[in-house]
Amino acid sequence: MFRLGVLSDTHGDAFGIREAACKMGEVNAVAFLGDCVSDLNQIRSVFSVPVYAVAGNCDMFADEPRETVLELEGKRIFICHGHNYRVKLTYELLYYRTLELKCDAALFGHTHSSYSSYDGGVLLFNPGSASGHNGTCGVLEFRENGLVPLVYRIN
Repeated sequence: MFRLGVLSDTHGDAFGIREAACKMGEVNAVAFLGDCVSDLNQIRSVFSVPVYAVAGNCDMFADEPRETVLELEGKRIFICHGHNYRVKLTYELLYYRTLELKCDAALFGHTHSSYSSYDGGVLLFNPGSASGHNGTCGVLEFRENGLVPLVYRIN
């Protein structure tokens, strides 16, 4: 089974990154959903697997894209930070963008709260924020019967 670690909003929290790696267990790759791309070197050293990253609203001058589509295990996964889709107010714009891109799932952050829901066969998954008190992270499992989102409390 392929397991994609999902991290967002680390905001320089080195402890949160290390704890996320412990909670996630073995993963085949990591998706970092923005807000402190300067943490990418640490994320890469802690996980030692491929890391896919997008920039968030706090990453003004980052070289990483604002959004991208990953093709993993026969699935199309849209990753973004979420702020450009107003995810603090609604998931509708994100949902329609995911459909437009013909993706099976959208992974996003920005709200600092974990969320997962299937709508019309499309998974919307936010692992929450890996920084601060009550931090969370996620894993997306690619199972035979579909995508399964998991959320872990890290501190």
